[in-house]
Amino acid sequence: MAIDEQLQSLVYFLTDHLFAAIEAGERIRSASFKQAKTEGELSGEDIMQELEQLRNFIANLSDWEEEMVSKLIQARQWSRHLREHDAYFKPIIDLFNGATHPLTDVAAQISDHHDRHFEGGDHPDWFINSRDLVQEQSDQFQILSLSSGENYLVGGHVRLSHLIELADTYLSTLETRFPHLWIPAEEVAIERDGDMEHNLHTD
Repeated sequence: MAIDEQLQSLVYFLTDHLFAAIEAGERIRSASFKQAKTEGELSGEDIMQELEQLRNFIANLSDWEEEMVSKLIQARQWSRHLREHDAYFKPIIDLFNGATHPLTDVAAQISDHHDRHFEGGDHPDWFINSRDLVQEQSDQFQILSLSSGENYLVGGHVRLSHLIELADTYLSTLETRFPHLWIPAEEVAIERDGDMEHNLHTD
């Protein structure tokens, strides 16, 4: 395989994983949960309904976290291959891999807690507090709203905004370095997760 073909494959898969990670990160960053304030005492049915709504919201965040971390870990692997082909990228790749090194442990923790959103079975306080979610409560401690934003902690450890910015900067550098190999995101369609195709888009 010619060097340009090797580089094109590396750039293709690396950018794919970076785009997917950013996409998942943006879903996390814009996520929000709201429910109406309840007057008076809540019935058992009302409490269960509220908990189920919270469960669904947190399950979505957990899914997006797992996807983002997985894609960044795969990007780390492709970066190591690229590092062997282009000395120019060695400092950038070393920075990227160093900054994302904690994600290996984060991935294990996310997987461990993936199906345990309600430790104790009653309330997801541990998840809300560990992710630094912004919340609004009523005087009766009913959760009225939750939002993610820039300070969300992926896996309870890594700032979301830092990961998105890091992946975005890496993408920009790849596009600048390899304009002749760059594959526009809107033209990329690959199979993911059980042969489901997703088109990647840039702004």
